[in-house]
Amino acid sequence: MKRILSLNTDPDRDFHNLREFIPPYGSSNIVFDTEEELLEHIIQRNIEEGLIAPDADVYIVDKADFPPEWDYFFDAGEWQNGPAINMPKARTIQMAHIRKARDAGLAKLDVPYLKALEAGDTVEQQRIADLKQGLRDVPQTCDLEQYTTPWALKTAWPEELP
Repeated sequence: MKRILSLNTDPDRDFHNLREFIPPYGSSNIVFDTEEELLEHIIQRNIEEGLIAPDADVYIVDKADFPPEWDYFFDAGEWQNGPAINMPKARTIQMAHIRKARDAGLAKLDVPYLKALEAGDTVEQQRIADLKQGLRDVPQTCDLEQYTTPWALKTAWPEELP
């Protein structure tokens, strides 16, 4: 199956380098004699809607030619003689996933800490406070620079997080 890629023309989405258009294969509403006609129709329709600039480069790529981690790191996608993942942007995305998990872990510790506080259990309060501090430190101690491939980066996860 083919996908259409073009540079993103949305000025409010400066982080996203590419826009992906997925043809509605198998749709009974859109019928064309050839795949090329379908793809050209989609490109023209999106030019008319302003989603593809009239003078923009448009790339038609087979889904099998995308990096395996494309969907996970889509916002880091770039065109480099084919679809590729920008590693600095991908590291930013992975850190956002890590922070989200870290924040959830911190929130889960709030109730146990309040219970220990109400019970006057200072040992438990300190234990939970240490756990929370460890979670707060994760972004500073997690070095994503060492991961040089999208697969390695995607599987990178701090031990402190579930």
